[in-house]
Amino acid sequence: MFSTLRKVAFRATLLSAAICTAQIDCSKEVRARLPLIYSANTTAGSWAPPPLGWIFGNWKVTWSSAPVYLSLHNFEVDLSPVFPQTQTSVNQMNDLSSYQLAGEKNLSLFYGVDTMRPENDGIYNFTSPALGSGSEYRLEILVWGYDTTGVGYKVTYENERGEAGPPALSIESRVPHGPTNETFAEIVAEIEGLGSEPLSTLARDMVRLTQNGGRDGIPAVCNAACVGGA
Repeated sequence: MFSTLRKVAFRATLLSAAICTAQIDCSKEVRARLPLIYSANTTAGSWAPPPLGWIFGNWKVTWSSAPVYLSLHNFEVDLSPVFPQTQTSVNQMNDLSSYQLAGEKNLSLFYGVDTMRPENDGIYNFTSPALGSGSEYRLEILVWGYDTTGVGYKVTYENERGEAGPPALSIESRVPHGPTNETFAEIVAEIEGLGSEPLSTLARDMVRLTQNGGRDGIPAVCNAACVGGA
């Protein structure tokens, strides 16, 4: 199932790159916004959400403040359209996380679905059979764009999920080493400039995750059991 979806997502990524100068802001300027929980404190200014399809494809999770992510090696996320396309699924994405634990070669998989809000504002509700019925949490893109070498990245805020998941910030990149040092510093500075100390603390607490090539050549294949949360 997901080998086909990954190919579709890869084509979507190539298409986004091809139309970059025509339809996507490809500037390397870093723009950030506050998550919903703090959005009453300030405005998003010139911030705009990524175009439809821009986030499809493979992302390497390179930095994070989430304690649960710190032990994950070669953590990646594959985002792809949900098929068949219906009035509901057109606003949804397959969200497949895959990673290795220290000393292990096999990939661990975690599947869910991201549902875009009607506003198309870069905010998604994530659900997964593994979380149980009625359980969901919010994923918010706060920063997105291209680093100083032109490589795409995005910064995602995960809202609090009780003791199981405190609020967190993570940086995902199209390459394993993540955004350049210059862009990383700008990301942190831009987030700090929003004026929210809790959010600034999350940005300063981000730690570089292990990306060591240990999963090279190992495909992330999500079968029916994986989709079902087994």
